[in-house]
Amino acid sequence: MKCFAVVVLVIVAGGAVHADQVQLTPMKDNTLYQDPDGLWSNGAGQHLFAGRTAQVQNSVRRALLAFDVAGAIPPGATINSVTLRLNMSMTISGPQEMTLHRVVSNWGEGASDAFGNEGSGAPAEAGDATWRHTFFDTQFWGGPGGDFVAAPSAMAVVDQFGPYTWGSTSGMVGDVQGWLDNPAANFGWVLIGNEAVSVTAKRFDSRENPVPENRPVLIVDYTPGEVVVTPESFTRVRGLPVSGVLSDLFLSDDLRVVTRPDVFRTSAVPPVQIEVRGQSPIQSPAELLIRVESHASVNNIFQRLMAFNYDTSQYEVLNSRTLPTTDIVTDVIVAANPGRFIEDGTGNMRVLLQYNALAFTIAPIWQARQDQVIWRVRN
Repeated sequence: MKCFAVVVLVIVAGGAVHADQVQLTPMKDNTLYQDPDGLWSNGAGQHLFAGRTAQVQNSVRRALLAFDVAGAIPPGATINSVTLRLNMSMTISGPQEMTLHRVVSNWGEGASDAFGNEGSGAPAEAGDATWRHTFFDTQFWGGPGGDFVAAPSAMAVVDQFGPYTWGSTSGMVGDVQGWLDNPAANFGWVLIGNEAVSVTAKRFDSRENPVPENRPVLIVDYTPGEVVVTPESFTRVRGLPVSGVLSDLFLSDDLRVVTRPDVFRTSAVPPVQIEVRGQSPIQSPAELLIRVESHASVNNIFQRLMAFNYDTSQYEVLNSRTLPTTDIVTDVIVAANPGRFIEDGTGNMRVLLQYNALAFTIAPIWQARQDQVIWRVRN
C-alpha cells in the first residue's frame, strides 16, 4: 500500500490555457431532390437548395453538408461555440424558417452537375446522394429524403439574398463535439426549409462555388485539451529485473517495475537505466508533461529523468533528485518548444531514467521502483 506521494513540479518555461478558432469549408455537400426513384442529384454543382420549389410534383429540396472536424481540431479539445454561415443567392419567397438536423447515415458527393440555376438537379452519378440513395445506385437511406435526427440542432430565418448564420446553439456544439470525439459518426447536417407549402425554396452557394467568400463556412471555437499517452514499451538498458511488466507503468496503483543493479557501482556509471517509449498523436503540442512516480528501496539513491531531444539527437536532462523510500511524483512540464521531444512523422517519444547510489551500498540490496511513467500532450 502506498504510504504517501509527494508531487514535485518542474516547469520548463511558461504556458497558459488558450482558446482557438478554425474556419472550415465542407468536405462534401449535395442536394436531395425529391424523386421516388432517386435519379437526381447535384454533387459537383455550385449551389445547394432547401425548401419547396414551384414544381407541381417532387418539389422538396434538402441540402446536405459535412465538415472534416477531426481533421482540423486536435483530439481532446472542448468545443465552445459553433456557427454555420451560408450565402443565399436566389429565391422568389419571403422569410422562411430553415432548420439544421444531424444526419445519422453516411452519404456521397458524386460528379453530377446541374445546369442553369440548378434547381432541377442533374442525373445522379455513381456515389451521389439522392432522395432514395446514400450512394447512388447501390446504397439506400432508411427512408426517402434522408436519415436525420428529428429535433433540429439550430434554426434561422432566411429572407432575401445575402449571408445567413446558424448558431451557436447547444445542439450544434453537441453535434461538433460528438464528431470530434467519434469521427466515424460524422455525417454532417441536412438543411430543411419550409416544406408545408410550395414556393419556399432558397438557393445557397456550395463548396464548388467559384466565389470563395460565398462558400459555406463552419466556424468553431474550441479549447485545446490533452491526450494521456501510456508507454508502448520499456527496456532495462542496465540492471537486472526484479519484477514488473509494461502495464505496471500505466497507473498510480502500487504495481511497479522493479530493477536492481547487476554489478557493484556507486556514482561513476548509473547501474540501473530504464528507457520508456511512447507515441504521441499530436506532433506540435503547446505543452508536454512527463510524469514519473517512483521511489527507491533504500536512502541515497539518485534519479535522473531525461527525454530524448529529436532536434539534437541526444538525451536532455529535465530533472535530477534523490529519491525517498516512498513514492514521489515528478511532473516535468515543457512549455518551450515541447515538439523537440516528439519525432516528426512518427510521434515517437523516449524517456530515460537513470539511477545510482550516492554512497557505497551493496548492489543487490537496493532497487529502483517505478509505479507510473506517462506523458500528457496538450494542444
